This record gives sequence, C-alpha cells and structure tokens, in this order.
Amino acid sequence: MSINPKGLVPALLLDDGTVLTEGVAIALYVADKVPHCNLIAPIGSMARYHTIEWLNYIAAELHKSFSPIFRRSTPETYKELIIEYLQVKFRYINLVLSEQNYLVANRFSIADAYLFTVMRWAQSLKLDMFRYPALAAYLEHIAERPSVVTALKVERLKG
Repeated sequence: MSINPKGLVPALLLDDGTVLTEGVAIALYVADKVPHCNLIAPIGSMARYHTIEWLNYIAAELHKSFSPIFRRSTPETYKELIIEYLQVKFRYINLVLSEQNYLVANRFSIADAYLFTVMRWAQSLKLDMFRYPALAAYLEHIAERPSVVTALKVERLKG
C-alpha cells in the first residue's frame, strides 16, 4: 500500500513520484514511452484499437481470473471452476493464433508481452498447454525473443 493505495499490483512508480496503476494503463504507458520499439500501432489506427481490445481482454478475462487460483483461502472446487473458465478463453486464443503469429496485425505488440506473462502463470499451474497447439507454439516463439530471454534472466525465471 506504500506505492499503490488500492493495495493491488501492478503499480509503476515513476521518477517524478507519479504512481500509475492497472495493467492496461501501465502497458500503454510503456509502449508509448518507447515508440521506436513499435509495441503499439500509431494513434488512430485500427491496429492500435485492436491492441487495446486485446489488452483489456487479457486483463479482464485472464489476469483477473488467476487471482483466486493463487489465494490459499480459495476453495479447491472454485479453483477448478476458474480453470475450466480459463480453458474456454485459451481455446479462443488458440483459434486466433492458429490463423496468425501474433495477436494484432501479425506483429509483436505489448498485447503479446502481456499475454505471455499471464500464460506463464497457466504453465506454472501445470495446465496442459498442448491441448492448445497454436497457443503452445506461440508461447515457445515468444520465449525465444532475445528481449524475453534477457528479461527472464534478470527476473531469474526459467524460459
């Protein structure tokens, strides 16, 4: 609560003391701060709005759904229901990725970075990702990106 008065993560504390919270807002901020990285399409383009659409979908349907799974106080029967719910979402994402390499405009975006992060939680739960071959291949492909390899090393996480 010292950084985020909402008592939640994520929160980004900027050099000037400004605090930015909520995953989508932080993702958009980061993407806009490094335009040379092309993490989001230009303002006014449909690709930008589709990226925002995906960011919101990941935040609302996936990210938020994982919270109760990681809480010890959540009953196991409820966790099982959430996992079933998530698998419906995984099927949809698998369908999309069976037709394209990335979520938007067939190029890497901040939405792909966010999805990769959230899907690592699914992998940590030992969910069978091979049921979703396009999604599994996508995650392997993203994990091989040099920036992802570096980030995982910095965070001391396995690829």
